[in-house]
Order: sequence, then structure tokens, then C-alpha cells
Amino acid sequence: MPDKIPYYLKFIVLLLVIAAASFITGTRRAQKAEISILIGERILAPEPITAPLSLGTIYDESGNVWQPAWPADKPILLHFWASWCPTCRRELRDLSALASIMQNELQVITVSVDSNPMALMAFLQEDPQVLPVLRDPDGSYAKISAENGLPVTYLLDINGNLCYRFNGAKAWTAPHAVARLEEMLHKDKP
Repeated sequence: MPDKIPYYLKFIVLLLVIAAASFITGTRRAQKAEISILIGERILAPEPITAPLSLGTIYDESGNVWQPAWPADKPILLHFWASWCPTCRRELRDLSALASIMQNELQVITVSVDSNPMALMAFLQEDPQVLPVLRDPDGSYAKISAENGLPVTYLLDINGNLCYRFNGAKAWTAPHAVARLEEMLHKDKP
């Protein structure tokens, strides 16, 4: 019978339908994820931060106590992460790229909450970082971010006021993310 469709053609059509449905669903998911990639939570009534907070001490790469000078030259994106956190490790490259993109507007600083300095050093030897990597070996500053998990990032204004908190990894260099950050940085300027 000439009007019967061969089995292999039915199979090919079925595969094409499945592929098209997967593509459409994947595109919608990607669009939805893109919208939610960089939504900062405004922290109400920001409080000035002075270093080294009464919670503890952060150390720089040389082992010296890190003490930011307020007012700073530009806002600071303070990023808490750990070498044992796969999501955190992947996000560091994106943050490095963001620091290059916004070098005139924003300073990006990362803070490792690793309690084991050998694990951190091993990671940094395996994957050297361009960004400053401060250390919070006691987890003192990490208490700020404990309720949010890792990674967590804070945007501080030039006076050290907490302005925004970002929970989880972000696609920091996505065009809409950079635009949103620029909007946040310029929001309170005259």
C-alpha cells in the first residue's frame, strides 16, 4: 500500500519532534534563568562596616590583617567562597572577568572561608587567581554570610555600607548582569 509510511520515517519524525520540544523548553528555561541571574536583595538600613569587624580578622595574601580604608576609591564587591565548593570555584573566573570589565567602577575582592590553609594553597597553585584572595581562616567574617550559604557576595558602597547581597553563583559578565550592576552603582549618585 503506497499510503503507508515506512517505520524508519516515523522514527525520524518522532526524533525531530522530541528535539524541537527539547530546544523550545531549553530556550524558555534559559530565558527564565537569564532573568533571574542577577537580582540583588536590597539590604534595608545599611550599616557602616569598619575593619577588622569585631567578629574577627581577615588576612591578605601576605598574612597581614586586611583593613579597608573608608571611604574607598570605588565600591567593593566582596565575595565569600571556599575551595571545597565547586560552584564557588567555577564562579571565580567570571568574577575576574567582571573585575576587568568594571575596573574603573568597582573593586572585586574575594574572601576564602577555608579553614584549611593547605587546601586553599593547593587550589590556588592548581588554579592561580587574578583577583585578591583574602583569607578568613576562623570563619569569623563568614558568619555574616552563614545564613545564606556559599557563595555569597555583598556590594559595599565607598563608605563601607552594605547595599546589596547576592546569594549563590551568578553569571557576573552576562551583558544584562553588567548593566544591572552599573545601574546599582549609579542608583544613589546625583
